[in-house]
Amino acid sequence: MSYMSILLVPEKGPIEEGRDFRNAWLGAMAVWVAIGEKYLGGKYNPSTGVGFNMMNDSQRDAMWAMFGQSEAPLTWAERVALGTTFDRAMARWENLPLLVKAFREVVKDAPDLVGSHCAGWADYCEELLKGKPYHAVCWYHTSCGEDLWYAGSPDEEDDRRYDVSRDSGHWYLFDECPKGATVPGVGVG
Repeated sequence: MSYMSILLVPEKGPIEEGRDFRNAWLGAMAVWVAIGEKYLGGKYNPSTGVGFNMMNDSQRDAMWAMFGQSEAPLTWAERVALGTTFDRAMARWENLPLLVKAFREVVKDAPDLVGSHCAGWADYCEELLKGKPYHAVCWYHTSCGEDLWYAGSPDEEDDRRYDVSRDSGHWYLFDECPKGATVPGVGVG
């Protein structure tokens, strides 16, 4: 069965394994479908072609684009959850409490996400905060696709885990939230 992972990012050195969550469909895809259905047409009906269809390129791109639009109707929690699904996204260690808050809120506000991995992600982030601190966490959203947290390529001798101190291409979720995105109890993100 497929899986997704939350990985641990040290200040220096290769990214480390964190925790796997079985059935990758309950991760990024669940977040995308819940947000798309809420804001872009409702549940998809294949008989009529009406509703949000994740396989429709223009609908999918419109849903992904909402992350960067401060005027988009997303709640703060939805914006954070959506951002975690993007390639090479990281959240700094000091932002883990905000991640926990976002994952809990998005599950509370989106009934379709109750069975998703969002609650488990929140639990794991809370657990992490009680242990050894790291620089950040990041996500590998599907074992069925390329793991972007390797530097080089499998055909090269330099195929190694990504190292935030020497590799580039990653970005930090809470640095990139649009300025109009309000963080509850904190202010503007």
